[in-house]
Amino acid sequence: VASVDGGFVLGGITQGLGAYAGNADLLLVKIGGDGKVPSVWTFGGPQIDIGKALVPTSDGGSLQVGDSYGHLHTGMAYAVLGSKNRYLLLVKTDANGALQWHKLYLAYVGDEARLSDMHSVLQAADGGYVFSGSVGMNPKSPDGRKGYYGDCLLVKTDAIGGVEWARSYGGVGADEAFSSTTVTASGYVLAGAHEPGRGANVYEVLLLKTNVKGQLEWGKTFGGSGYNRASMVIQTADGGYAIAGDTYEFGAGQSDVLLIKVGNKGQLQWAQTYGSARHEHAHSLLQANDGGFVIVGSTSRTNANKADAVILTIDSDGNLIWAK
Repeated sequence: VASVDGGFVLGGITQGLGAYAGNADLLLVKIGGDGKVPSVWTFGGPQIDIGKALVPTSDGGSLQVGDSYGHLHTGMAYAVLGSKNRYLLLVKTDANGALQWHKLYLAYVGDEARLSDMHSVLQAADGGYVFSGSVGMNPKSPDGRKGYYGDCLLVKTDAIGGVEWARSYGGVGADEAFSSTTVTASGYVLAGAHEPGRGANVYEVLLLKTNVKGQLEWGKTFGGSGYNRASMVIQTADGGYAIAGDTYEFGAGQSDVLLIKVGNKGQLQWAQTYGSARHEHAHSLLQANDGGFVIVGSTSRTNANKADAVILTIDSDGNLIWAK
């Protein structure tokens, strides 16, 4: 993401850096506007810590959301090793990459801990944070594992990570939110995948709109009898939304990039696919100044066993302009 000083900040995972090289730690990288890499930081302990999403904060720092398999104490040191529970982890750093605070959360349904998985984080207008993903709500899967089927999860915290509310959305199948966006002062929009229960590996693109308290206002699904999912959602200049994702049901190949344009209530306006006879996937989406769209993703068009980065530019009606 772009930083306030004209450079960029990246978050993620490292297994080669940090105090516990060889295991996974959170990674934070600050890149100057000239493309040089002046600063790298890691956060974690001897267990697995994974950075999933990052947002620049209004104070010039950043907040990263991810997963942790241990109990963290001040200074990111573990008190208990080998935890079987996957905790939600927030790590807040200042503009110089110094750790300011971190928080761990364990999702419960009743008195039972459930797995959860975060994919997106936003800073709210009040200075707090909103992160989204999934939580294992249903008690057992067909093979007996607890919390296997997920619901979408949306959590709001205050400016220092204290939970204000948490809400889940879904049905008897699996539902997961892979992206979220703020809608001015009216709430949040989540996009992901919904399992409608029409057979194995059938998923629809899922779009949910909530108010600022996380209460569901409406939900829409898009798809048919195959596998479809959203990887990113943005609000568009006309007040509607654009959703980028993947489809194994429509298009030219094994999987294609999917772009869906909807109105402000989720009403479908158009949907297009882009791809070859092999695999294409969408990872990021933005709206261009001319009203069109740019998608960044991956393609195996030139080599079935390897993926290349791909950039697509698309006009405001969904027509492909070029792909590189």
